[in-house]
Formats: sequence, C-alpha cells, structure tokens
Amino acid sequence: MDDRLRQELIAYFDHEVGQPPAGIRDRVLHKLAEPEVLDRDPRTHGRVMLLGRVAGAAAFVIAIAAFAGLLILTRLHQTTTVPARPHASAPPTAEPTVAPTPAVGPTRVSAAFSAPDSVPAIVFGDPVDRTQKDAVAWDGSGLGRLAVDGAPNPAGTLFLTTTSVKDRQGRTLASVAGIGKKPPTWSDDGRMLCRTTPDAGLGVAAGTPVSLQVSPLGGAWRTVGQYGTADENSGVDIAACSTLNDRAVLVGRMYQGPSVRQLWVVQLSTGRVVWSRPFPSDGATVFAVIASHDGASVAVGRATCCPTSAFTTTVYGPGGEQVGMFAGHAGGYAGAAFSWDGSRMVLAAGADETEVTVIDVRTGTAVWRAPAGLKVAGVLVEPVAGGRLGIALNGTGAFAGPDGYVPAADLYLVDAGGRARKVDTQIRP
Repeated sequence: MDDRLRQELIAYFDHEVGQPPAGIRDRVLHKLAEPEVLDRDPRTHGRVMLLGRVAGAAAFVIAIAAFAGLLILTRLHQTTTVPARPHASAPPTAEPTVAPTPAVGPTRVSAAFSAPDSVPAIVFGDPVDRTQKDAVAWDGSGLGRLAVDGAPNPAGTLFLTTTSVKDRQGRTLASVAGIGKKPPTWSDDGRMLCRTTPDAGLGVAAGTPVSLQVSPLGGAWRTVGQYGTADENSGVDIAACSTLNDRAVLVGRMYQGPSVRQLWVVQLSTGRVVWSRPFPSDGATVFAVIASHDGASVAVGRATCCPTSAFTTTVYGPGGEQVGMFAGHAGGYAGAAFSWDGSRMVLAAGADETEVTVIDVRTGTAVWRAPAGLKVAGVLVEPVAGGRLGIALNGTGAFAGPDGYVPAADLYLVDAGGRARKVDTQIRP
C-alpha cells in the first residue's frame, strides 16, 4: 500500500468511524494491504474496490476500539488545540496571503505534457479522469496528461510500478523484482530504490530483524543494516532515503497499539546509526515522523492529553538536536511537508486543521498563510534548494469522499519568500 493511499485510508477511518485508535486502524490497513490490491494504481478503479473492503472493515474497527479501552485517543482531533503559532520568543511576521477565489468545476486535461525529461514536474491525478495522470512544470506552465502510470520519483521523470520503472512516455527502462507487499521508496536522487524487509503481517514471527536495503534501478538489493524488528503488528517504515546525503530515516511503529516507538537516522554507505530516539509510552502519543528529503531535518508529531489535548511538532536537526517546537502538526494528514532544503515546513493547526501556514523552521515565523477555511489535501516538493512547496488545498483535506477519492483541490505554489501562485486548473492529490 503506497504512502498516499495509506494516508487516504487513515483519513477515511478517522472521518467515517469517529477516529478509532491509530494502532487498531493501522492493523486493519495492514490486513487490507494484499498483493492484488497493490497491483493496481491506487488512484484508479482499484481504490473503489479497496474502499469497499475498508467499509466492510469499519465495523470491525469500531468493535475493537470499544474493547481496547483506548477511546480517549479518538477525541484528540475533536478538541481545541492551541493556535497555530510557533513556540518562539519573537511573534510571527505578517504573512502574505492569497485570497480565495471561486472554485471552477474541474475539467479533464486533454493535451499531452510535452516538457523535456530534464524539466522537473508536478505529477498528480486528473481531476476528472481517474485513470489518468497529469503533470505541470513548477513554474505553472505546460499542463498536460502523461502516458504512464505508477509512483513518480521526486523530479516526476521516472515512475515505479509493481514490476518495472518507466519514463514519462511509458517506455520500460528497468525491471523490478521481489518488491513484496509494500512498494519500495524512491531515493531523493530519483535513481535508486529503498525498502525495509520483511513487512509486518501474518506469518512474521515476533522479533524478526528488519533490514534496510537499497538497489539501483534494475540491480540487486544491498543490505545496509538491521534496525528494529517486525511481527504481525509492528514493523519499520522509511521516512526518507537520501543517496545525495548518504542517510535514511527509519521509523519503528506498532500497528496494533498506537504510536511510533523508535526513530533511527542511519548512514547508507556504512549502516552506522547517526542518531536515534526512542519514544516510550509516557502519556504522549507519537503519531507521525516526517523528514526532509536528505534526512537532515526530522519532524516528530505528538498528541498529548489529558484533560487538555493538543498536537505539537518538534523538529530535530542533522545531529538530533532540537531545532524548534510548534503547535499543530506537519501537513495534517497529507504526508511529507518539508521544503527540499528543510528550511520551511507546512503546518496544519486548529481543531479542524484549517489554520494552514508555511513556517520558517529556524526562525519560527510564518512566511505564508493559506486562505481561511481550507485544509491540506496534499503536499509536493520542488527538488531544488530554495524550491517551492506545492500545497493542494480543498474544503475536506485528505479525507476521501463517498466515491473513495480525495476531492479535487486548488494547487498553490509557494516560494521561499512566501509568494504564492495558484495553478489555473484543479488537481486530484
């Protein structure tokens, strides 16, 4: 199950069944991650079939949630959080804003995307045709459809399917074998693949060591080292895999019980642990770990309670030192939210996640604020230093609609100075 589909399913559970405990929800997600589901594009008709299975599992989630006695966690998102302001001594500067404009009904993109492969592109689902992928250049030009399917690399030039790597024209460049239930992750240079193995799941013996492996396109897998263990309900995920900075960020997670349990930042060339951090059960639930592409900046989202509930995000630097702490959490349910150089972060706060800002991580100031009332439906990152953040905003965020798809969203391209441009067409994250 790819990361974006997983986030949509998480959002579906939380929205439709009253936010079951994250661990129980994740357990069901793991059981849904069968190979035949992964053989389909998560943005095509396979999502509709999968959503039917999710709906059937919803009753199971509710029953176990009640039995588990973890209902306090289901209320974390429904309580009032602190305002979306960083914990910094100086108040945030005035933020440039973009006034909302009336949404235009989405239309199918018909022209072909024609930019050279050397031009990085934003890749997204067509807002109307769910079998189609579209692309636009980072300056907002050249909108067109693509002749390929699969998960794009950071530059939007290569695409990973369950069996091969293809270019924008749909030509097969390399075969990929033995990827298992969980698809590999692209490295930040877009030329290598990274994975952890084995996946959590039925038949995995308790205490089974988990290996981090990397592979050039079409090449053999090389084991970097072993980090953490897996069993039926726990495993290790990849938050970042950087061949450019020679490091990876790994997250040990319990899927039956809530919370991230361990974080490792490791050197790809040697397997050495650069820094690590355990997260014991101490009244705070770690629900997300988000990393910049190079693994130099890591954001850890926590939900604290009781009697007052709140969401906070702590950012750590290259050596594990704390850089800042913010109210809210990075990107809401939409996933990766750092700029390419790690200097900025998308932060969603407020009880309903409609306080969306781009934060300068070092100074704690907000450099851009989204139009009021909108939520983050997806985040894309321009793969250059000082590059733009592509922030997809709609009224429901990353929650899937009744048809199993995240509704179309407006795409704002926000540069390092807080200047934003809204792309002329809506996109489907």
